[in-house]
Amino acid sequence: MYYYKIYGVNIKSDYKLEEVIEIPATETVQVEICANRSEEICIIQKELEERQKDWFLYLFEKEFSRVNIKEQGLFQMEQGKKIIYQLVEGYNPLMVNQAILCYALPVLLMQRGKLMLHGSGVLWKDKAIIISGVSGSGKSTLTAEFLENDGIFMADDTVAITLEEDIFYAEPAYPQQKICSNAVNERTKAKGELILLPQEASGAKYALRLKEGFCKEKKELSAIIIIKAAEIEQVKIKEIQGSEKIKYLTDNLYKRRVYLENGMPVEIFKQCVEVANKVKIYELTRPKEGMTVREQVKKIKEELGKE
Repeated sequence: MYYYKIYGVNIKSDYKLEEVIEIPATETVQVEICANRSEEICIIQKELEERQKDWFLYLFEKEFSRVNIKEQGLFQMEQGKKIIYQLVEGYNPLMVNQAILCYALPVLLMQRGKLMLHGSGVLWKDKAIIISGVSGSGKSTLTAEFLENDGIFMADDTVAITLEEDIFYAEPAYPQQKICSNAVNERTKAKGELILLPQEASGAKYALRLKEGFCKEKKELSAIIIIKAAEIEQVKIKEIQGSEKIKYLTDNLYKRRVYLENGMPVEIFKQCVEVANKVKIYELTRPKEGMTVREQVKKIKEELGKE
């Protein structure tokens, strides 16, 4: 049995997650990950495979959600407490790890009422910054550049936000960062083990398993940066004000389409309103063409340095 702490939650798992730092065995387990080979699960898996047209199929419900990944297996998230899985013969461990960490676990935490943003978390001057935006906006590239300029890695692709004693914190995930193939260089290779991830629609990406430079503790959330590409010549940054901040947050929730299909839970919307009241949100607009990440980092630091 393996024990982990991911997004501030203690997890017990019978499946070893190579990317995640293990913690000592603990009795205060909040989430369990375990195999289930029951006849019922096999029937569900077969039914989903027959309906499946893409390489994965998601079914979202508040109490029970499922994701079935072709040639890998079925993962069922139960009431924010348990992930059960049924793997198929010949599965790819890298795909299974991604399925648990990037698909199943964030959805389970959503079931628990955690606020999950689609983006990367970096630490700068001992405060957390979330870099968010739609797929293809340049989050991974900007995050990689930030880490080359005094930033410390916290989370990739999904960031959990929690409120404690009137302060919002970003919770660390695990020391693995996704990197686009065009961002890999000698400095990147020196930071840890590079693993080519299974091909996705968005193109080739690597997983960088960091040797060091990972923040293991939750940190106060200083700012949320929403990045977008536009037909402009220079990088621009502006602070978002008023009720517009709530829209920026809800537009960048993890698995936003879940809320579009099933409605926004009241507790999640309330958290978005509270975050909007307490945390600065910026829109960073970059040129569609050209490599401007250094200028982007410079603009962010200049803006946050005004505080």
